[in-house]
Amino acid sequence: MKSSWRDDAGGISVLSLGFAIVGITLVLVGVVATDLHLHRVRLLSVADEVALDAADALDVDAYYRGELPRPSDDAAIVLDDSRVALQATRALDRAARRHALQGLVLEEAYSPDGRTVVVTVSMVVRPPLRLGVLAPWSDGVRIEATSSARAW
Repeated sequence: MKSSWRDDAGGISVLSLGFAIVGITLVLVGVVATDLHLHRVRLLSVADEVALDAADALDVDAYYRGELPRPSDDAAIVLDDSRVALQATRALDRAARRHALQGLVLEEAYSPDGRTVVVTVSMVVRPPLRLGVLAPWSDGVRIEATSSARAW
């Protein structure tokens, strides 16, 4: 039984097409993963900004009137949770405009010890490409970043 080259005609084309589809799909999934990572880095930067700004959440007027609680353990100021949350909300609005991010949510902003501020920010990132492989995440992926800053 003698085999001729004509028996395999077109086989390499199908194989090449299959590899091209797999390669293009991998590149596109890589693009989406990179976009998600870049949004995560930007969100972490925003969380750092908001935490630093909220760490300055001192009611200056009350401080100079002597109405703030006396600090302990050599702390210069004592942070109040409600004031921290208010300052964090304002800082998040400014950061959202500055970084051109939409859908930022302040999950929590509090001071566990009166000196440290902990801020958690989240957002939903929608994939830039609509691929069938990414159908489960077509509504978006929720990412979250937590940052802390000390007031002194």
